[in-house]
Amino acid sequence: MTCIAGYIKGKDVYIGGDSWFGDINSYSLTKSPKVRPYAISGLASPILIGVSGAFRPVTVLDRMEFPPMIADHRKWAEGIFIDALRQALWANGYIGWVDGQEMFPEWANFLMGFAGELYVVESNLQVIQVAQPYVAIGAGEWHAEGAFAAMEQLKQAISPKRRVEIALRAAATHSPYVAPPFTIFRTG
Repeated sequence: MTCIAGYIKGKDVYIGGDSWFGDINSYSLTKSPKVRPYAISGLASPILIGVSGAFRPVTVLDRMEFPPMIADHRKWAEGIFIDALRQALWANGYIGWVDGQEMFPEWANFLMGFAGELYVVESNLQVIQVAQPYVAIGAGEWHAEGAFAAMEQLKQAISPKRRVEIALRAAATHSPYVAPPFTIFRTG
């Protein structure tokens, strides 16, 4: 439960997240950002990864050794990165078999952005490259994506960082599982 929202402008990627954590009975705010930059060998700018759902994968990512980037970014994201992530999750006891499918035992999704590309990593480790210049994950994803779509229709000059903030604010307005303050990072 949360909202992670990403937007692409040229080769720059902006990803932001909220500060909500809890369950259906109560919540609080975290000081630890749900979106973080990670340095990758072979990539000039950091990769941004935001996590929606369980927070434990963030600690796994923080300790993980990322494989070097290759020219084929999609091949890296769907294969090389996922293989390294799978190994790190298994090594930290955070992945297992659920109904015959390799999955996170607790629900979690990732939003990953770099080099003008956005990827969603589902809890079954399926990777989806996003076609439009924006995407959101988490409890507030529909509200955030609706706000992004409306901003695209307006054709007004709104900075990418502001677009992410507006999308997150829309999610916080309409979802009880999204709350400011927001943390927004940019590659490049």
